[in-house]
Amino acid sequence: EMTRIIFPMVLLTSLSALCNGVLHSYNHFYAPAAAWNLHNIGIITLGILLYKKFDIFSLCFGVLAGALSMVLVQIPVIYWKGFLYSRVIDLKHPGVKKILRLFLPAMLGLSITQINLMLVPVFFGSYFGEGVVTALHYAIRLLLLPLGMFGNALSMAIFPALSRHAGADKRTEFRATFVRGINATFVFSLPSTVLFVILGLPITRLLFEGNKFTAADCEATAFALIFFSVGLVGHTALQVIARGFYALQDTTAPFKTGLFSVLLVSLPGCILLTHTSLRYGGIALAISLSAIVNAVLLYILIARRIPELRTDQILSCFQRVASASLGMAIVCYYLKEYLAVYPIVIQVLVNMTISGGVFIVLATIFKVEEVQTLLRSIRSFIFRKGGAMKNG
Repeated sequence: EMTRIIFPMVLLTSLSALCNGVLHSYNHFYAPAAAWNLHNIGIITLGILLYKKFDIFSLCFGVLAGALSMVLVQIPVIYWKGFLYSRVIDLKHPGVKKILRLFLPAMLGLSITQINLMLVPVFFGSYFGEGVVTALHYAIRLLLLPLGMFGNALSMAIFPALSRHAGADKRTEFRATFVRGINATFVFSLPSTVLFVILGLPITRLLFEGNKFTAADCEATAFALIFFSVGLVGHTALQVIARGFYALQDTTAPFKTGLFSVLLVSLPGCILLTHTSLRYGGIALAISLSAIVNAVLLYILIARRIPELRTDQILSCFQRVASASLGMAIVCYYLKEYLAVYPIVIQVLVNMTISGGVFIVLATIFKVEEVQTLLRSIRSFIFRKGGAMKNG
């Protein structure tokens, strides 16, 4: 019944994704970002307002309202950019043929990622006791938080630039943008991994514990999260590497490596590792290893197509970010012990703030260029806004 109610969301999210792509091609990211915020606001608002009358179905109406708002907030911007709608269907148009040729492998490749993250844990987790599937599901939701905030956002931000450089055959600019994109994923994924491994349980308790989600549920979720977070660096880097292939108008390679990693790493890994002491943690570890293998294989393929890629720069950045993350991990671990007597919200927020600050300091000392660029951008934004307010 809930599926019937929310089914129109398929059309609405498809239209929203189309608007996203058009606006990203114009380097416009504000409306797409606002669209997702409105989507969440719609779910929360109608979920609260209609709960007494429609119970759990109030959330379904919230999903529909949120999906509709995603479209409505972007359409005016699309028209402002010069879009003119015409009711023309021309399947012989060369652009349509090109899209259809690129679409199928891209769709299959993205489907494999969803299957690996959503269906594989459900299938193998169902062989364990009550609550394991739920624990795996919530651990994945936590994993998707930094993956969506940093990995997806970063890959979408650099995709228009990669496409322009590839279309103009500017190999030097393509290489530089691509390398900076991968290096930036390390800056976000490795510290996030540290936080999930060390603060997984406090974070889970802060976000989910209460009512029927017990302390035991939190421990199970945090246990799965540790092994899922191992693959975060692979998941985030994969977003950028796949966009590199899409910019080169090759949607087949990401599909092939994704299929390989699932069939030969994820599925066998789940079968083997779940029979060890890891139990359902082995499911998360197998999926993480498949993401890392997928990213490495896909990078090897694109490096063959673009020999100018500086793998040494990527490895150097990874080493420096990993060193800063290690220092952050030491501070985070001891802070966790020291703050254990305080309320959970203080444990999490204070530790994340101090540990994050330590990472930034160490990354600056180790001369991680992407962190220095980020700090310069933040300072520029603050001072520009401050000057505008002063001159108000």
